[in-house]
Amino acid sequence: MADKAENHPLSNRRPKSSDLPNGGPTPITPIANSGLSEAIKDGGRIYQLMVDSVRDYVIIMLDPAGYIASWNQGAQRIKGYDADEIIGRHFSVLYTEDATSIGHPQHELEVAA
Repeated sequence: MADKAENHPLSNRRPKSSDLPNGGPTPITPIANSGLSEAIKDGGRIYQLMVDSVRDYVIIMLDPAGYIASWNQGAQRIKGYDADEIIGRHFSVLYTEDATSIGHPQHELEVAA
């Protein structure tokens, strides 16, 4: 009996050389020429529009060192900072002095890593 995965369209198995055109490897099409890069860019724009439209939740992106890289409308409404004044600052500014003094922001960053 044939393995069901063998016929699955998303199978990770490499094709047999007899299945390939001319019995050899299939040339790889660069992403720039395939339209995939445009689809990826569109997906990024759609994601950003979706994040920007959320007003009831804070959605921020940090770089690995903890600096704020993106800030949505919900973050602006809830935290009170405009994107222009908060992007590039360390996320520890969002914590109280007490929490910062005991290292809570740094601990959260370490846990997230």
